[in-house]
Amino acid sequence: MRCAFRSILLMLSASISAATCLANASHILQPTAMSITNSGSVVILDKSQRVVVVPPGPDLQHYQVLFTIDPAWEPLDISCSGLDDAQRIFVTVAQGTFGMLLEYSGSGKWLNSWPQSTILSGLAIDSQNQRVFIAGALTGNIYSYSWNDRSPNPIKTFTHIPDANTLGALAIDSRHPILYSSDVGSGSIVSIDLDSKTVHGVAERVGQPAALAVSSSSNRLYIADSAGRRIWAVSLDAKSMKARLFSPPSEFAKSPFRQPSALAVDSHGVVWVGDPDAKAFFQLAASGNIFATYKIVFE
Repeated sequence: MRCAFRSILLMLSASISAATCLANASHILQPTAMSITNSGSVVILDKSQRVVVVPPGPDLQHYQVLFTIDPAWEPLDISCSGLDDAQRIFVTVAQGTFGMLLEYSGSGKWLNSWPQSTILSGLAIDSQNQRVFIAGALTGNIYSYSWNDRSPNPIKTFTHIPDANTLGALAIDSRHPILYSSDVGSGSIVSIDLDSKTVHGVAERVGQPAALAVSSSSNRLYIADSAGRRIWAVSLDAKSMKARLFSPPSEFAKSPFRQPSALAVDSHGVVWVGDPDAKAFFQLAASGNIFATYKIVFE
């Protein structure tokens, strides 16, 4: 979200030896949520209220800060359909027990703010139908908002998840179409058929599922367990879905994560993980091993 800063630190794992650091930094990017566009740009929601765009590559030397969110609000999630004026970037923010949906153009121009009397958490964009789905953290409701809706109250209840505790992340598989929702209170994942609105269980006991992402190339649902410091994977091909440990690839391996809270998958099937406590974001291979680690330092 913004103009480029002068300081940058790029740290890569053993497979990539390059490292760059300019001193006198006052803040290191803490990715709390992320989204990847069709062009490969990574849009990152920073804990400091910045929204940062990293060009494909990733090209950290030409990252851009598009905008900054009012510091009175805590940023929770972000979803982006693209980076031109016809596209949309949505952000959910919270203040106490109140929530708000922020709407920007893909170029970072503010368009609308939709305050709500309840906390809004996860986001998932359905670009084909120009709508975004929003999780009501404490209501058990999934809301929808069409950016072509000109009515005074455009955020509408789409469906309700029975027995929900605290809804967290959302992810959409537009091929079917199916929406996935995490419950950070119960450690479970459900799927919602967007045509029939029927709800089915997908996974249980996956810790604190803070983020979700669907990979069309591997046909997997990835789950970031922020409390357990690991990433789970669910094969969407299997008749009986079951969450399996993805990263670290062995339960005996030491986790490289501190609090994985952001997930995205690019067009090549590479899994991106953002970790605000580690102040870094990672790229994971199909094996679950980390092959690159990145940090951005703002001056």
